Amino acid sequence: MAINEFLEQRVARAEYTVLASAATQSLPSGVFLPAGAIVTGVTFINTGAPTIANASGSIDLRVANTQLSGSQALVSTAMIKNVASAQTIPTIMVLSYSGGVVLSNAGELILSVQATSGTNAHTWKPSVFVGYVV
Repeated sequence: MAINEFLEQRVARAEYTVLASAATQSLPSGVFLPAGAIVTGVTFINTGAPTIANASGSIDLRVANTQLSGSQALVSTAMIKNVASAQTIPTIMVLSYSGGVVLSNAGELILSVQATSGTNAHTWKPSVFVGYVV
């Protein structure tokens, strides 16, 4: 494989639909990032008006490799109610490492939604933009 002497900035976009469920959800995207990429930023934006009543569950974004049975966190864990703001207002996420996240393995972007306590009424359809350099 040839060496890329000029690093190229890219942006991957993933679409998710978080269901109105109190159960833990692991949502695949069909979007894959290459091994060795340096993730420089992650931004969430709501494509529909979110409902976040009683949304106490947390979320995180990971790159998962099913063949290696492992995953790597891209962002620090956040509460749904703090990320699912009004429609079309972007939320810039805090990376799990402040200088960028180097991907040790290639994998698919997975949005993990933890269980919500109490009654649950959240619906959320975020577009997720992941900036990275290869």
